[in-house]
Amino acid sequence: MQVTAYFPPFLWDFWLRATKAYDAETSKPPVQGHLNLYDTFENEFREIDESPISPHHQSDAFADLHHPSHGRRTVARLHQLQDRLRQLEIKAETAISILVDEGTHKRYWRYGAYSVPMDSRQADDLRKYIAFLHFRNGPVYQRLVDDTRAELGEECDTSMNSESPSLLFTLEAIGTFLKLGSRHRVGNLCMQSGCGPGDNIYLQELHNLCWRFANSDLSIGKAHGGDHEYILSESPLGLMDETFDALPNTYNLFLPVTPKLAIYLLCDEDISAPASPNPLPTLNYIQIFPEAQIDVHLRNAFVLHSAPRRLYFASFRSIALSVSSYDEFRRSPAHNDYSRLKQRCRQKYLQQTVTKTLVIRNAIVVTDLTERVDRLGSSPVAHGSFSDVWKAMWEDPVEHRPRFVALKLLRQIMANNVREKLLRRLSSEVAAWHRLCHRNVAQFLGIYQTSTTLGMVSPWCDNGTVQCFLRANKKQDRPAILTDIASGVDYLHSFTPAIVHGDLKSGNILIDSEGKPILTDFGLSKVLDDVAECARSRQGSSFCGGSTRWMAPELIFAMAEDEPKCFELTTWSDIYAFASVCLEIVTGALPYPTRQNEVSVAVDVYRGIRPSQGAKLCIGLKDEQGFWDFLHRCWSPNVFERPSMSKAVDFMHSVVQVKVCDDAL
Repeated sequence: MQVTAYFPPFLWDFWLRATKAYDAETSKPPVQGHLNLYDTFENEFREIDESPISPHHQSDAFADLHHPSHGRRTVARLHQLQDRLRQLEIKAETAISILVDEGTHKRYWRYGAYSVPMDSRQADDLRKYIAFLHFRNGPVYQRLVDDTRAELGEECDTSMNSESPSLLFTLEAIGTFLKLGSRHRVGNLCMQSGCGPGDNIYLQELHNLCWRFANSDLSIGKAHGGDHEYILSESPLGLMDETFDALPNTYNLFLPVTPKLAIYLLCDEDISAPASPNPLPTLNYIQIFPEAQIDVHLRNAFVLHSAPRRLYFASFRSIALSVSSYDEFRRSPAHNDYSRLKQRCRQKYLQQTVTKTLVIRNAIVVTDLTERVDRLGSSPVAHGSFSDVWKAMWEDPVEHRPRFVALKLLRQIMANNVREKLLRRLSSEVAAWHRLCHRNVAQFLGIYQTSTTLGMVSPWCDNGTVQCFLRANKKQDRPAILTDIASGVDYLHSFTPAIVHGDLKSGNILIDSEGKPILTDFGLSKVLDDVAECARSRQGSSFCGGSTRWMAPELIFAMAEDEPKCFELTTWSDIYAFASVCLEIVTGALPYPTRQNEVSVAVDVYRGIRPSQGAKLCIGLKDEQGFWDFLHRCWSPNVFERPSMSKAVDFMHSVVQVKVCDDAL
């Protein structure tokens, strides 16, 4: 049974109030703010303007320990623990409120680091509460719940009324920690019970995780400058471990109490050392210090590494930069992919900061980057089937630096009211692209307008097309690249209605700086189809835009019909094209490699010849025959015999490359 993390109810109030306060450093007026909730599993954002009340936030911190078979003493002890926790929470909330007021008061604006006095008992209560959260949301409490469930059994037999001496003693130890001051160490309880810390594993862990923090260093970090802010997870404590391993002996903690303030608890003390004979001070001086941007993002990277289901934050820009820090600083081989989160946050931040936008279909607002993007050079760097690609420069407002982008301008079409038709039809495709967020699908940054056409801006990929990349990197794992491509297409097909790529070929697959394939040009075939009045204005091979080698037979047959009707691009035609892309990548040659022009390719299609005729693998595969069988299913003339894209993803995961031939590409 997975234990639900305990989230302090009062923490919401601090975060929500902070989003509505003045920005002290920029003197901005107060605005009606909100928090953002991001579900990492569903890739969904939601605004929060009040405390979220949902099943995943428990009101009873010990609910997971309740069981119908518990005896009266155990039930009473659990209720007593919850009462003591509520009392401690009231004290902790008071202490945090004092520190938040001191950390945001305008009299300190001109200072860097400074110290504020706090009653020692209040400081102790705050240390104790943070230490308890560390224990409650950690693996030791999870083990306590698992052991309790295993001992009592999963059957709900209310007639047993079982009392576990071990559980009762552990609950008593937790209750003692919650009730007594931090100065009452675990040794006192051991003496009273007649046992040593090693006699009960949970008592030993309370010794390590709770009592150990009795004299820990308490301080406040303040995110300094701009919109660099902390993020919060459903398990609110962060562990400061620069190796990203979250080792059990990590005793440095931080608790973000507002988007701009975090409480630090740094424990270096050996609890076995004798207590100082000097009288305890009545005041603690808590240091409040500014944190640089890189440190704030590193703290957030620690939170991201814990793989939380839900994240809460105010600044989209801070999240995007924190994901970059996580990718850069992590040293652990275990790595969570937050590329979708980074992409979504960049999109939303751009919409917040760029003043010029365009409202398109269904009232979707996209960013107009026309005035912020400068084309480089006097001619395009590449030509697609329906567009010209320019290299351009864009001042990235998220990272505050110039970056190269790809500007794809659709080629002008000779027809009446061209721009109006183009914009009207393209708007639906832009709307579709705008909502996409996948590691292997090109990110949509915004639009670019001229007097005669419309373009789309996306990140620049220095590695070029997948074929160019493989020519320079012959030892790459090609099945892994194909798996990523299949995943991207499957993502497009998963929408309702499905998004059809329509022009899938190696020339429309780029490789980013991390060696990952990126799908581009999806949906543009449909745009041209509508704007160009279907087959009437397209003759011969120009209709295909150079894509005949990848086109499914049903599309080519529809082109040859005398009746001037549009052909229909489908997910089945995409799977046919995907198989041809697979052929390109594992052979290094075009589909129908023995044919020199598209007319002869069309003739072969009519004759029922498959794209692999005359092709030779440039890599070795563990199951070569199985791979060919899969491609042949994808090329079936009967569209219903072709596998779905999700089946293609599953199959590609099983393909194993064993060698690279000397003449590869």
